[in-house]
Amino acid sequence: MAPKKAFVTLTVEDATEISNHLEKISLIFKNYAKNGGSPIEPKKIKDPNAPKRPTSSYILFCNEYRDKVKEAIPGIASQDIPKKLGEMWAAATPEEKKYYETKFLEKKVEYESQMEIYKSSKIASEIMKVSSPIALAIPDTLADISIPELTKIAPSKKKRAIAPASPVLTTVTPQATPAVDTSEQTQSKKKKKAKKAQ
Repeated sequence: MAPKKAFVTLTVEDATEISNHLEKISLIFKNYAKNGGSPIEPKKIKDPNAPKRPTSSYILFCNEYRDKVKEAIPGIASQDIPKKLGEMWAAATPEEKKYYETKFLEKKVEYESQMEIYKSSKIASEIMKVSSPIALAIPDTLADISIPELTKIAPSKKKRAIAPASPVLTTVTPQATPAVDTSEQTQSKKKKKAKKAQ
């Protein structure tokens, strides 16, 4: 068997690969701690003011034909309606699909324009928050206030005296003999004596 090496020389590429791997592992553990025990990053909170994405051409088709399917087949189960709509979409002609595709593209253009307006207003509102006189005045007023709960206390540089060890009392307890069931032994002895006596 070959002797084990104490040190292994690594190339620069290997070292960077290992450091990247360790960084990923540390991120997993940090996220685990941040999220209360979940290594997965939490979902981003959606802004309720953001414009909604346009519905796809298939969903537009389904929304239009759902009521028609319910009327055409009165006793249909609610689970079977999407199946039927899927079959109808698959059987639809390219011209019918093109109609819903154009509706989708119109809504997509409208969504993109609303999104540009939303993003520009969001950036403007963030700039206003930062440049407002109140926001600029807050750091100046907070500089004068010191909050004792938030200041960090430096650790003491003095070494603590260690208390002398207290003598430990040792008590010797006698070892107990193991409990033996004597009833069987005495019964067998009595039987032997009874046989001898006869």
